[in-house]
Amino acid sequence: MKVLDAQFVEKYQVAIESTDTSSFEVPTNHDGDFEVPVFTYTPKPLAGETNRAAYIYAHGGGVVSGTAADNQNLLKNMAHVLGLVVFNVDYRIAPETKCPNNIKDFYEVIKYVSKNADSLGVDPSKIVIAGDRRWWYIW
Repeated sequence: MKVLDAQFVEKYQVAIESTDTSSFEVPTNHDGDFEVPVFTYTPKPLAGETNRAAYIYAHGGGVVSGTAADNQNLLKNMAHVLGLVVFNVDYRIAPETKCPNNIKDFYEVIKYVSKNADSLGVDPSKIVIAGDRRWWYIW
């Protein structure tokens, strides 16, 4: 069993190292001027491709806790294994912002990725929106 564990850890580390990380910000003004941070994880073999699938990720925490950094390595692994670009949204949480402004942060990123799919190198018909734990709250 320990051999399998070591093999898993090695593959996981290779996936993380085989993924490029970048970031950008999406401007919003629904709760004052704010730039929503978005971290992008792109498998190195997909660099330069223009028709990539994308996954826009909402971190868990029920919009009262959590950050985009919480699952960074898991998302890098997912990007590598599934062969897609992950957009990890660091929307504001309570009490710094009140509902529905945190949801609107995430929605602004969805709109931004959709409208800018060409420049982001993703196919707008291949965009998935999901997250973990309480991400469903954003719907």
